[in-house]
Amino acid sequence: MNDSPLFSLVKEDSPKPLNFSELESSFFADIAQAQDIALVDRLIESMNETLKPHQLSEEEKAAVKKMRQRAYDRKRVLTKVTRVVPEELIVSPVELPKIQEEAPKVVAKVPRPKKAISEPSIKESATDIVKVDKSSHIKEYLLLGVSTCFIAGLVLMQTIPLYKSSGFNDSVMSAIGALVIMVSYPLYHAFSKSWFSLVLCILACGYEIAFVYSGTHENERTVILEEVANNPTLRWLDAKVEKARLSYEEAKARYEDPSQKVYQNGWFRKTALDPRWDELTKAQTERLEAERELKDSSRASWFTSYLKVIYRLGLVVMCMLLVHRLAVLYRQGAQKS
Repeated sequence: MNDSPLFSLVKEDSPKPLNFSELESSFFADIAQAQDIALVDRLIESMNETLKPHQLSEEEKAAVKKMRQRAYDRKRVLTKVTRVVPEELIVSPVELPKIQEEAPKVVAKVPRPKKAISEPSIKESATDIVKVDKSSHIKEYLLLGVSTCFIAGLVLMQTIPLYKSSGFNDSVMSAIGALVIMVSYPLYHAFSKSWFSLVLCILACGYEIAFVYSGTHENERTVILEEVANNPTLRWLDAKVEKARLSYEEAKARYEDPSQKVYQNGWFRKTALDPRWDELTKAQTERLEAERELKDSSRASWFTSYLKVIYRLGLVVMCMLLVHRLAVLYRQGAQKS
């Protein structure tokens, strides 16, 4: 390959007229036979030195580009060949013992691959996750269930006096019915998620707000009346009024009885009947004034009344929210299973 026209042109001292077609064919032939990247580089360098003192036409310049591209393609092929070398060409039988001795050092530096997870271990881990998930759900079920029952009991205890004060014949059953409505509507909404169920929940809340507000004020009035009726001072005044009334009625009966000597007697009326009437009137006035004072002192302030309303409504809303959450948790568990 060293005797090719391309190399002979480079070796001459004085350039002669360039035969471009001969140079091109010789370059392509040498590139096709080259088996080393260094040789390809030498051919490219020789071609550049040969063409340097000559003026090339446009066609020759295009041919030079193709020649360089063929050289670069050949270098790429030779690079791939040197990278992919058969194992038997690299490792000779004599070098095998050395490779076997040095192999443990190389293997020691390589990180140990992760242990493959077998299918039974995956199933066991999934089972453990399911068990943990179920145990957590069971704890949440118990906590929500106990909380819901406790809040529902408080709501029932708070609403029975309100239904009794509002004039319901059976206050206990009325309170239980209201509690059933309060629980059933959130349950229905948790499973259906419809606008109709949402409207039912809003209506239930509106009913509870109106009833708790009116029932609380009515219950306050009933409690005040019971306290006034059981007051010992008023009982003594009631007895005083009753005694004065009986005394007046006795004198009036004698005054209106024709068989009595004091029948229609002016003196008896002036000295006995009218003074007893004045005494009865005075006792009743004293009793009414005492009753009014006791009512004023026993009546709770408007702020305390509204606090009671807010407390009872808070229990109602909390009960509905807990029931809804418990139903949603149950539905999600049923979908997973």
